[in-house]
Amino acid sequence: MKIYVNGDSFTAGDGLADPEVFPNLYPGHHFTGKTLSREWCNTRHALMDGNHELHHHWRVNNQKYVWSTILGELVNTLVNVGDVSVINGAVGGSCMLGISTRTIAYLESLTSRADLPDYVFIGLTNSGRLGWYHDDVEHLGKIFNWVKSSIPGFYYRGYESKHKKLFETVWTTLSDEELLIDYLKECLLIKNYVKRRIGRDPIFLNTVSEFWQYKKLVDNSKNQWLRMLWFDLLEFDKINTRWFNKGTFGQMTACGHLLPDAHTDYAKDLAREHFGWGKSLDDRDSD
Repeated sequence: MKIYVNGDSFTAGDGLADPEVFPNLYPGHHFTGKTLSREWCNTRHALMDGNHELHHHWRVNNQKYVWSTILGELVNTLVNVGDVSVINGAVGGSCMLGISTRTIAYLESLTSRADLPDYVFIGLTNSGRLGWYHDDVEHLGKIFNWVKSSIPGFYYRGYESKHKKLFETVWTTLSDEELLIDYLKECLLIKNYVKRRIGRDPIFLNTVSEFWQYKKLVDNSKNQWLRMLWFDLLEFDKINTRWFNKGTFGQMTACGHLLPDAHTDYAKDLAREHFGWGKSLDDRDSD
């Protein structure tokens, strides 16, 4: 069985291995009542900027703890599923355009039917993130680098002035409804392509804490296009409400992500819901 996942930093596992990769620098986890450590985020980026070996080491270590890896391990314990392989195409800081582009490009690159995944999981990101296609053709062979993304809280870091001006203009001009519609259009592209390519709808995961804000916006909207995309396309109300919505977590990493034990619990929920893990006493670590 093959499982393909894509998304932003939560699905990429960013920050999970910070304590062991940067043991003498990591400031420690923080309680959820505190804001994330922007100083640490900037320091980490500065350390890895241009240091490809360190960046690779960081990514590999993060993968040990991220929910998609644990999900693969849990599903692999089930009878009659065969060997389970997980391909994680997520990139931290991604906008929905980036997630959509990477997912479609990856699946399109698979020429053999046997290489296609059996399941596609898409971790959703923030609707306020903006993306644009990379203008450096030398990097177009790298799927992960086709789309560059800007995060509202860090838009000042590493961008040309023309891009900063563009970001500020878009964020101050477009309404929340318009931003959410553009976001959901990318989800629609993913759904239509994945269904056609593998014969199964992708599984969208509400991996953003703004879920209830989006839901309230849609509930109060008179825009029928927005309401159709939300209720008919993603069916958000059927997604596990324990996570990122009203769920509470005691601590988070310095960069504001859930800790490894939360990723394990998250993976168990997905394994139960979509693969029936935990129903047999023979399932490893079943409740």
